[in-house]
Amino acid sequence: MFRANEKISRAYPVLLVLTGLIALLPTSWLSWTRDLSDVVRLPITPLAHAGNRLAGMLRPVDASDGLHSEDLRGQLELLESERDRYERLYRAQRLRSQELAAQLRLLQHLPETVLRAPRPPMILPSDVTGRNPRDVISPVELELEPEIVDRVLEGDVATWKHQYLVGRVVRISPFRVTVLPVTHPDTGPVQAVLVDPGNRDITAPPPRLLLKPLGDGTFAGEVNHRHGTTVGDEVVLADPAWPDWAQALQVGTVEEVRQLDEAPLRDLVIVRPRFQLFELPHVMLLARDGEGLASGDATP
Repeated sequence: MFRANEKISRAYPVLLVLTGLIALLPTSWLSWTRDLSDVVRLPITPLAHAGNRLAGMLRPVDASDGLHSEDLRGQLELLESERDRYERLYRAQRLRSQELAAQLRLLQHLPETVLRAPRPPMILPSDVTGRNPRDVISPVELELEPEIVDRVLEGDVATWKHQYLVGRVVRISPFRVTVLPVTHPDTGPVQAVLVDPGNRDITAPPPRLLLKPLGDGTFAGEVNHRHGTTVGDEVVLADPAWPDWAQALQVGTVEEVRQLDEAPLRDLVIVRPRFQLFELPHVMLLARDGEGLASGDATP
């Protein structure tokens, strides 16, 4: 009995040294230990999982571990500022996309005559600092991008919703375009015709009249009394000094009709545009005729 115990005590250091050497060997040399470790881990895994769940319940994970309250507050403020910035950018892009969609709808509904112009129509926004709301005949400045400055020329026609005549370009700078209202005295008289909404006599040509700006945002012209002009009749452009594709644009509507004492067979007609230039957020520019004309010859 003593000898057996003595042999075991002598073999123990040898087994211990062999175990240590085996533990130091590369794991690729001991592929059989993988299966053995899986067998040993199988009954332990449920207990370890339950222990981890219990530890998480007893001590919840704190995201602020290792961070000072000042650092945490600074990070939250940075995240909030980034969130607000991206939200503003999203709203700005959404408004821009809606504006471009509205402009595209306007361009798609242009009459075919406009498409025959030497240059495509352009939509330019009005500069809020370049208009005087207290003066209905004051010039209005439009915003102009430097890369498209060559596409605008003096004499181009300014319209609203491709059917209302509102002005004409008189001056161009690298960043702005100045448009003079059609009711400004410097624009000069405008030839127009009265549209007969009731088709009283379809065989008779529409009466023509020469509209002179009065300086208060209206025109004055004379028309034959026998035509029976009434308040609300529409007046459209019919002037050879303006481009062909600008003809038939609405100049305004009849606001007042009164018979002239010195000429009983003539009526004095007061015409007011439906839209004033300074009220519009943007206008559409149509190219003028005669691209080779000098800038001084572009005004009507």
